[in-house]
Amino acid sequence: MGGGKLMAIPILCVNPKAEIGGSDASLVDLVSHLDASRYAPVVLLPHSGPFDATLRQAGATVVFGPVAPLRRFSRPVEFLTWLRNLVRSFRSTRALIRHWNIRLVHVNSIVTLAPALATASVGVPLVWHLRELVAGPPLVQKMLVGIVARTATRILAISSAVARQLPLSAHNRLHIVPNGIDLTRFDIDEDRASSRHRLGLPQHAPITCFVGRLAPWKGAHVYLDACELVAVQLPDAHFLLVGSSFPKYQDYTQQLLARTKRAPLAGRVTVFLNQTDIPGFMSAADVVLHCSVTPEPFGRVVIEAMAARRPIIAAAEGGVPEIITSADEGLLVPPGDAEALAEAALSVLNDPDKARRLGEAGYRRASAQFTTARLAARVDTVYASLLDSA
Repeated sequence: MGGGKLMAIPILCVNPKAEIGGSDASLVDLVSHLDASRYAPVVLLPHSGPFDATLRQAGATVVFGPVAPLRRFSRPVEFLTWLRNLVRSFRSTRALIRHWNIRLVHVNSIVTLAPALATASVGVPLVWHLRELVAGPPLVQKMLVGIVARTATRILAISSAVARQLPLSAHNRLHIVPNGIDLTRFDIDEDRASSRHRLGLPQHAPITCFVGRLAPWKGAHVYLDACELVAVQLPDAHFLLVGSSFPKYQDYTQQLLARTKRAPLAGRVTVFLNQTDIPGFMSAADVVLHCSVTPEPFGRVVIEAMAARRPIIAAAEGGVPEIITSADEGLLVPPGDAEALAEAALSVLNDPDKARRLGEAGYRRASAQFTTARLAARVDTVYASLLDSA
């Protein structure tokens, strides 16, 4: 650690993966906005990856070790392998806490069991950050939230939808802390025309935008369904598909790419894979579509669209209705309903004044409630309540 952090309190943040998704980006936002004179964050990742440099730039020390996140098992041997890794992770985390003299541990996912249990076993305060709506058999759901309720010193939930999973016995330790984003990232020195020129997009076409993981539950296929309907009504419309691809969903990604080459979308969809310049893509669009087909714990892309001053149309489930609280801030549609999505998109694309009003109201909502400064202040309050009483 640098000389300026010698007196700072070492805290350990544990992330279950080394790739960058919504929850991972939120961890970066938090780390980068913590008071560097007070906290010295050490981030544990399972292995090296694209996340390393981003975290280091945010001011964290990055270390690697077994994390053994819980996952689905298709064969008994996979479960046995996970159990062995669970024990390794438990021991490794205990050693890491001692080595760095860690005063508080912040676990960034409900699936990160071993590091959380290791923390509880040594008596260090455990902040468990819940970012998921737990899927799977009810017994597994009950087990996971039960472990959190029994072991966490404090629990952070990114939405009320996530918090409702917890038993009443945990509510006295529960804080609802919505995700935040750095609004300055979206104050780009580039207007819509310049963004379109840079990306090779048609200057005067109505353009929709999808940003998200190319996983079935994120609904990129529903987006393309809606795009087909919009394409019939607006012959000059163009469509942006900005997605993060994963080996697990390679077949799904290929199916999506094949669809973009067939009528009525052929030549009208521009695809960008594994990009990080989300503000630049949203700047080029007229409207952003959120298309998840299962409930979102939060909906980071929703507040990103708001920060970009772009109207947002989103699936009305999970944590999303906690972000879009009125029709002035964004439009909500039933999850998986391509017709409703297309109808809402057309209502915005055909009415520039409506698009402007939605974009400005969304920005006011994001700047008031969903900034990284607000996120860091809320988390700092939780940290301080634990460390000051230790």
